[in-house]
Amino acid sequence: MKKIFISFCITLFYFAGNAQVLNNFENWHNFTGGLTTLSIPNGWNATDSLICTLGFMTNPIGQFVPQVSKEQPGAGASATAIKVETKNQAELTGFINAGPMPCMATNSQINVDINNGDLSFIGGTPCMYDPVYATLWVKNNPINGDSTSITILALDNSDGDDSLVCYADTVLGATINTFTQITLPFKGYNPNYSTTQLRVLISSSLNFDIDTLGFFTGLNNGTWIAVDDIEVAAPNGVVQYILSSKKANIYPTLVTDKLNVNLQANDKNIYQFSLFDIQGKKVRSFSINKELNVLDMQNMPAGNYIYNLSLQNQSVQTGKISVK
Repeated sequence: MKKIFISFCITLFYFAGNAQVLNNFENWHNFTGGLTTLSIPNGWNATDSLICTLGFMTNPIGQFVPQVSKEQPGAGASATAIKVETKNQAELTGFINAGPMPCMATNSQINVDINNGDLSFIGGTPCMYDPVYATLWVKNNPINGDSTSITILALDNSDGDDSLVCYADTVLGATINTFTQITLPFKGYNPNYSTTQLRVLISSSLNFDIDTLGFFTGLNNGTWIAVDDIEVAAPNGVVQYILSSKKANIYPTLVTDKLNVNLQANDKNIYQFSLFDIQGKKVRSFSINKELNVLDMQNMPAGNYIYNLSLQNQSVQTGKISVK
């Protein structure tokens, strides 16, 4: 049975999930899959782009529908959350039969092997501590007994390969009509690895099988999950954010004595730039209020650090640097 996507569901507990703090999904961009206009938060990807692109290749006049959209309003003061939905792709032909298609959104890159149909993931959000728990706001709309899922993987990719450190996950089968905050503990800690990256996977169906025979068992058109404000806490209570927007060009990633933080042209906001060590302790803080900023990194102990750029106490960009 040839599959265009690997079977993906929470039964992948052995490969597991990770967690961290996610942004409020306020910054989105449009792009084209085949001839279909799609939308996604900056820094995120989703499988509907694969469906629309591959669908167009086999049926150039087919009509394919986006499966990721904005849920408005979001949780709390947030204007927008991300909504991931199973939808009927009625005009698929060729090696993917028409029918209800699940969707998965992630803060990593999604690749598909055309030869065997397997999905693979690359990247995520830098993180320099082993997380303890994640909090997030969700709405959920399962149809006919379907379930949605959220998985957060803490990974160690320091050697170029993804090794699982710990994970947090949940399967949601109940209807949640209003945004409700849930807490997911991290588990399955492997003491042989240290977290360098967080990867988030949000799926509109626990059953993520798509195969040539069209056996879309458990997939129901209209099942969706909306997620907002994902936060991941360090052992000492410090919270790190996974953000989708880029407000500044921050370089080099390997620092000797100076770090450049360059804002976008005509940005008149006053930002706070903070550095945290691998224990989550704040070690430096700078006010950023002009386009070109050079920060003094002399006398900084060698090691890895997480930076956080914030505006009015709201984190807008995070990343990782190393000091020699």
